[in-house]
Amino acid sequence: GASVPVVANSILDSSSFLNHGTAQVVGGTMEFVPGHTGAGIGFTSGNENQINIAPSASLDNLSAISISLWVNAYSLPTVDGMPLLTKFSQLAGGFSWTFEILPSGAPQFIAGFGNSTDLKAGATTSVPLNNWQHIAVTWDGTANSNGVVFYVDGVVAANDLGAAKEPVGARVTDANAALAIGSFIPRLTNSLNGALDEVYLFGRVLTKEEIMALRTHGQIGLK
Repeated sequence: GASVPVVANSILDSSSFLNHGTAQVVGGTMEFVPGHTGAGIGFTSGNENQINIAPSASLDNLSAISISLWVNAYSLPTVDGMPLLTKFSQLAGGFSWTFEILPSGAPQFIAGFGNSTDLKAGATTSVPLNNWQHIAVTWDGTANSNGVVFYVDGVVAANDLGAAKEPVGARVTDANAALAIGSFIPRLTNSLNGALDEVYLFGRVLTKEEIMALRTHGQIGLK
């Protein structure tokens, strides 16, 4: 797993993989804000602000994915999703995967299988504005939206079956692609307007007990 505390414009990965990142501020601000625990990082008023984590073999083409984080959304997007965490490669034809918040406030996960043939899954539970909320998602890596599970406050959230989309073709590779927090190229106008804290990424499907442990205690003994 990886967590991302911020020191100056450097973002430090507390895992053994040491996938440190860099804060990229184009407009508006990116700064320390009161987090869920201690300090979080706030993204405001910038269409291209992001934390960029350089390509790493330990992050490439994960066979399964779990993401856990605390988010405090200041506003919601008007169209498309507001990115939280994304693995993106222009050379590969798009994003391999993205975890984002929809205009409804509901979390959504997309895995790239080639533009209009992407896998999509969304939750029915919405994230409140101006409050810290723990959300998580797991994906088992299969070409099936039923392989995506959402959690809100450590509890499984129902999938929005009407919004689910099954993929066609092969999964988009993200080898040599950067990991972006808060924005990525196709969503520049939808960059995160909010704050994040305790961001974790795992290359496996966490159990519901592990998700609850992250929500309650943080990354204690999880790898």
